[in-house]
Amino acid sequence: ERLMLAFIQPEKYPPNHYVRRVKLSKIALYTLIQTVLLVFLWFVNENFYISNGGVFKAGLLFPFVIMLFIPIRVFVLPKWFTKRELNALEMEKEDNHS
Repeated sequence: ERLMLAFIQPEKYPPNHYVRRVKLSKIALYTLIQTVLLVFLWFVNENFYISNGGVFKAGLLFPFVIMLFIPIRVFVLPKWFTKRELNALEMEKEDNHS
């Protein structure tokens, strides 16, 4: 849905939709961060290739990487987003399912 926002006018969304509370540039940044973290998580889950030709199964580190996402949410994201923006972006999941 967030990818479609580039092609749809925000005025078309309901009054309580997160698009009306968060700038489109911030939504794009949030989506980019989530995509980068997802790709990183997929990379760790698959394999980690070492330059000398060996392979280290980094899939065993999967739970540790998930735990590293908590400090990113608590300490890094508040530097780029206000508390109100983060609440709106996180409530987006709840708004879509109700």
